[in-house]
This record gives sequence, C-alpha cells and structure tokens, in this order.
Amino acid sequence: SNSPPATTAVLNPLTKRNIKINQPIGHDSKGKKGNKTKWDEFMESGWVMHGGTMIPIDTRSLLNFQNNVDCNDFIYGGNDVSDIGASNVIDGEDWYRLPPKITFRSLAKLDDGNATTNIEAKDSDVPDVTDEVLFVHKPSGLLTVPGRGPEKADSLISRIMEVAGKKIVLKPCHRLDRDTSGILVFGLSADTHRHISMQFENRSARKTYIALVAGHPKIDSGIIDMPIGKRMTPSGFNRWAIGGEKAREARTSWRICDRLEVNGAKYSRLELFPLTGRGQQLRLHMNAIGHAILGDSLHAPLEVARATPRLCLHASSLVIDIGKGISAEVNSAAPF
Repeated sequence: SNSPPATTAVLNPLTKRNIKINQPIGHDSKGKKGNKTKWDEFMESGWVMHGGTMIPIDTRSLLNFQNNVDCNDFIYGGNDVSDIGASNVIDGEDWYRLPPKITFRSLAKLDDGNATTNIEAKDSDVPDVTDEVLFVHKPSGLLTVPGRGPEKADSLISRIMEVAGKKIVLKPCHRLDRDTSGILVFGLSADTHRHISMQFENRSARKTYIALVAGHPKIDSGIIDMPIGKRMTPSGFNRWAIGGEKAREARTSWRICDRLEVNGAKYSRLELFPLTGRGQQLRLHMNAIGHAILGDSLHAPLEVARATPRLCLHASSLVIDIGKGISAEVNSAAPF
C-alpha cells in the first residue's frame, strides 16, 4: 500500500465507472491549473470520499443548520457526535507515497542582476532524494504517531514501519490531527529531519489546506486573527479554544475556491493557509467566523458535524526546501 498506482481512481456511484482522482482540485488531466476535471465536477455535486467509498453530503442536516431547526436523526444518526468524524480508519483506505516535483534554485543571476531563479528539473536531472525525505498521504482517522495505550497503537508511523521494517528510522517533521487527511513529510536522516522541521517551526514551509465549510462567506478572502488557548471543559479536560488561558497569537489566511449549493444546502470549498501553528487552529477559526468545517465533531454545530462522515479538512499542498539548492513541491487531491 506504500506505492500508489500511476492513476488513482474510485468508483463513481452514479455511473458505476471509475473516476480519476490523481489531480488536485482545479488541475486538468495534464496537471495544469485553471481547468476543472471530471473529478472536480463530480465532487461539486455533493460527495465525500471516505474509506475508499463515495458518500453523499447530508444536505438535510445542512439545511436544518441554515434554517436553525433542531436536528435529531440524520444520515449519520444518533444524538452524540463522538461516533462521527472517523475515529478509526475505515477498511479500504491507507497511506501511500506521494511523488515530489523537484525544483533547482539556480545560482545564475537574472538580467537585472538582482535575483536567482527557479528551474523545474527535467526527468533526467531529478536527484534521488528517496534516501533523505519521504512524502506520504495520511488518511483521515489515523494518528500520525502512536498514542498511549494499546487502543492508540495504530498510527501512520507503525504502518509504514510494517512495510519498511528496520531499514529506516522514521521521525515526522510535523503532524496532522487524527481526523485531517493529506500530506506528511519525514526526514530520513538526522540532518534532513532537522532542516525540514525548522521550516515548520519558523513558518517558512508553504502549506495549503482544502476545506468544506458551512454556508457562503460574503467576501472572497480574508485573514482571521484570533488568539487560541486552553479552556477547561465540564468533564475536566483541557480543550483548545478561542481565547482561553495562556492564549497565543493565531492567524489564518483563507480564500474561496467555490460556493456550492446542493438540494438547497449551501457550503463552500476554501483554501486555508495557516500563518501560525496553534492546536486545531483551522477548525476553531472557521467555526469562529460562522463557517464551521463540515464533519468537525469537536467545534462545529451538531448539524454541521453530522453533514459528512469525516472531517472535511485536507493538507493538499506542501512546498519545502530539502537543501543543496533543491526544493520540493507535493500535491494531493482533496477527497471531497
């Protein structure tokens, strides 16, 4: 499961034919931006891929949220949201490698004599970075590293090690929440791990997330600036919250990709750019401005949490410096 096929596909439940999902939203079959693929068009009709299966968005739940009606029995049923949001990886979805696009930083000056330039590597010139760095797709519902107790032993690292054995020592350069899917990078040597980890610490790594959120924002883009701290819950647990104790600066930039409507239910696809790295920052910020992420069982209103079987937040793009004048860009199509 560690090497994806050349073309990833999933069964379209309407046509019963496979549909390609190997391109990020807004790319055509040749990887060029600006042209929508069949995958884009299909997903805009209200579907989420979870556990390798296409599942419709619960538009009735979203409509109740829009109309401020109490919800009780929707597609993902029950009164407790703890059973939604993918607490476990469903059979049919696992991690796999993601191929990077390599770019060289040329040391030659441009005509103005003031800058260097980036040159995309030709296939024959691409250096072998497989001994230095590993990019993978993490599915929703899987921990990045093992937690405490046998019930939290299953993780991305443990699954990769099952394949790799003791050939490599795995240390993630960053983490994704359990319910968030998308790109994760590992430095396979001590120097590379340190070099890449520092880019996440000093915010120079360029990260882009795709999210589905409730409603239609009135503006096309913005920056959310709300500090995040900890707050004690009635059950005695600390939870990340807007404000709270020991709150720290938290900033998120966002922009609209699409305003969508299915069966009268309004939701939007957004690109999110975290400018800081606080706990559950993207979830908290989107909920705070009234556009909670679909499937967010921690912070979203109940109707929004119940609208999808998983958290609709995906790490879709990452650009980092590997060293020696080499940078790598990795893209991953959002499964919604």
